[in-house]
Amino acid sequence: MVMKTERENCATILFSRLRKGQAFKIAFVFIALLLTNISPMSAALKGDKFVIDGVSYQVIDETNMYVCALGIDYSNTKSEVDIPQTVTNKDEKFTVTQFGGSWEENYQVKVIKLPSTVTTINSMAISGNNSLTDFYIPSSVTTINKDFGSVATHFPKFHVEGSNFYADANGVLYSADKTVLYAVPSSATVTDGKYTFPDGVKSILSEVIAGMSGLTTIGIPASLEYIASGAFTNSNNNIAAVNVDVGNTHFSVADNGALIKLNASGNGADTLVYYPKNHAGETFTVPDNVTVLLPNCIAYNSNVTTVNLNKTITTATGALTSLHNLTTLGISASVTKLDGFTSDCPKISAYNIDEGNTVYESKDGIVFTKDGKTLVLYPPARPDTVYTVPEGT
Repeated sequence: MVMKTERENCATILFSRLRKGQAFKIAFVFIALLLTNISPMSAALKGDKFVIDGVSYQVIDETNMYVCALGIDYSNTKSEVDIPQTVTNKDEKFTVTQFGGSWEENYQVKVIKLPSTVTTINSMAISGNNSLTDFYIPSSVTTINKDFGSVATHFPKFHVEGSNFYADANGVLYSADKTVLYAVPSSATVTDGKYTFPDGVKSILSEVIAGMSGLTTIGIPASLEYIASGAFTNSNNNIAAVNVDVGNTHFSVADNGALIKLNASGNGADTLVYYPKNHAGETFTVPDNVTVLLPNCIAYNSNVTTVNLNKTITTATGALTSLHNLTTLGISASVTKLDGFTSDCPKISAYNIDEGNTVYESKDGIVFTKDGKTLVLYPPARPDTVYTVPEGT
């Protein structure tokens, strides 16, 4: 049984007491009143995308009519883009509350200004805008994704309103207390090939440097405690060396040029953070006290032909990335995790695993689990035209 609402019951009683003509008039008024209480439904759905005036948008909340400005679309022809507070698409008005989150390539834009309705800057916020010189952040922004500069090859100068974040006179972007560094403009001054992060910075986020002309050396201050994986491994960098202040107790540089995080896991063992892209030498051996390799810690170095993991225990996914001349990879007995640790290393013809390894074994340069049931790594440059997986694998 369908229960009538109080309003419907009143209407029924009223109709029964009135002449037919009067009932018709009141019914008409009653229906009109009901319709005024029905809210119009938006035709937009979460995830819908559209482009207006050279800016790409995506619906992120169809109830509140919020959109994210994903980035500057390839169709844009303006050198300066002021993202509006609201946009109208198909007669529906949306408020812009976020910026970034998608690769959007445009070489025309030089200046981007965010509106006061934006509260969040997402990952890949400025990726693909290689001509960008200035980026304006309003006081309404309370969150900047730690990967907002991901896959960018160029950073603009940053300008900040309010007190949630801070940009210095050179356009370097920091947290409000200047302890977290988000990005360094590609136009930043390089002295004798070196850029040193300001003392007082405690944390450096992912891909903070990209495309700084003449940069060959990075200076690490005494205050620095944390460096995100991939902070310096942008393919557009040409870093050959890292210098660590003698007062820093968290990082050191090994004899072979590798940047090491000391006692990273709290058990006395170290972590490999970064091996410079342009460091000379064909052979790289992971330093003795290092047991963990971070993502992209050895990347884009065209000089390296041989890597020995030495006493490494754990390798992150993509630890070795875009080593286009790497042919020989030595995997020691201590290694316990290999899944996906190489990426875009097309010349590897064989993986050599120490016989003492209890987790993996190598058969003709192909990596299997020790019980032979799982094929883990197949060399990309192996000359086979056909390979038959062993029975039982």
